[in-house]
Amino acid sequence: MISTSRSFNVTPFIATRTKFLLGLAAAFLVSGILTLYLTWKPPTLPSPPTLQATSQVAGISQEVRSWVLDYQDLAQATTRHQAFWKLFAILQANEDAARSIEKLVLSQQDNNTDLLAIAVGALSSEGSPKAQQALSDILQAFDSDAQKAMTVMPQIMLLEQPQDFLFDELQAFIRKSPNALLREDAELVLAGLSHQASQMNVSLAQRINLWMNQKKAQLSNDSKNLAHYLDLLGNTANESFLSEILPFLDHEDAEVRKRAAFALRLFQNERAASALRQRISIEENPQVKQRAIDALSYSHST
Repeated sequence: MISTSRSFNVTPFIATRTKFLLGLAAAFLVSGILTLYLTWKPPTLPSPPTLQATSQVAGISQEVRSWVLDYQDLAQATTRHQAFWKLFAILQANEDAARSIEKLVLSQQDNNTDLLAIAVGALSSEGSPKAQQALSDILQAFDSDAQKAMTVMPQIMLLEQPQDFLFDELQAFIRKSPNALLREDAELVLAGLSHQASQMNVSLAQRINLWMNQKKAQLSNDSKNLAHYLDLLGNTANESFLSEILPFLDHEDAEVRKRAAFALRLFQNERAASALRQRISIEENPQVKQRAIDALSYSHST
């Protein structure tokens, strides 16, 4: 359940949808690469004596409080790296620490995002059901804070064994957030869980598929509506949705064609690559052509 791509980087406030999508995609792909690396070469964690489980809740809370006192200054990348692994070790020793970490984060909401990024990165990497619940609770608390919510969301999408309750938690966030952009981004995260869910949690994958079918049924010919649907499809990185995307490459609206091309960036197979090459060869709109080139380059580079 380890992925160092979320260990100590602070997710910045992302002003545009394209940047947010690229950020999610990059984190998703780098996470997979680093997971393979760590399978071959595990990270050096503290020795067993420092990882002994603490049975008392008070003891766990004190350990987490001590951690934040030790790492009050997170200005340096090396310090953030050390802080991440220390917190991850505490979680590995006792998953009940997730609740203490959640309380810590929510008690310091006015602080900068360094502590938040490290905390949610450690929770996501440890990935237990309790850690996932803590991530969900933290996200719910930031339903009006775009910067902090966008720090938490990618860590939820990166979970390697997503639990069923995440569907309900994200839907609750979508219903209550007053920020339309955050509501759409939460939908992108929910779609992004499809890839891992299809391999690790069939029931969750089925719920996401049903929800996607409902979104499809609500489609109109409005370009903005179609564009968001294509963003959702692209974020799934799920081969079962590839056939849904490809017809939109020939849509009469250039904006829709552009979004369809961009949606193929995570589908690393010859069918998607061939469709992009075909669109590049016949496309007359320079923006659409460039987006198709970018998507093909992105896929090949990763």
